[in-house]
Amino acid sequence: MGLSLEALCFLISIFAGLTIIFLSATSFFTRKLQFWPPPGRRSWQMKLFWILFIFFSLPLFFFIALDFDKRNTNDFLFILGASLSLVGLILANLVSYNLGFKNTSGQEDQLRISGWYSFSRNPVYVFTILALAGVIITVPTFKIIVISSVWIFIYILAPFIEEPWLEDRYGREFLDYKRRVRRFF
Repeated sequence: MGLSLEALCFLISIFAGLTIIFLSATSFFTRKLQFWPPPGRRSWQMKLFWILFIFFSLPLFFFIALDFDKRNTNDFLFILGASLSLVGLILANLVSYNLGFKNTSGQEDQLRISGWYSFSRNPVYVFTILALAGVIITVPTFKIIVISSVWIFIYILAPFIEEPWLEDRYGREFLDYKRRVRRFF
């Protein structure tokens, strides 16, 4: 008996997420491999990152739809989780849009330090983590908890990997900003 589509999607998602973590951590510790932020728009790192990210993140939406009948039956927790998910998702997308495509995709554009970035150096990550926590509260199934937790871990890890790159690119401006504004909130 082979794997079900559901099990296959889950395994692909976890494999892709762990691969992102492994390659990112390797690039952080060795500096010989620059995986994220990628060295260029057409680099293999950019292409591989987005392929992995798609295979990692899309199954979560599949499982939310598939497992929605297993949603939290506590009305307060359901409404809380759904609200956190909706607000976090909307704000993460708004901040990503304002950040711009180049910065969002790990390319050098310009350092953003105003708006949401005057409160947090990583508001997209903060709002996405908020949305994912809401998803866990709303539909607390094993697959959703695991995928969301890996995604949260990636977004907690990402600033530590990005900051040396930001220091190299923006120098004193980023260092001054880093001293004034917290990494998260």
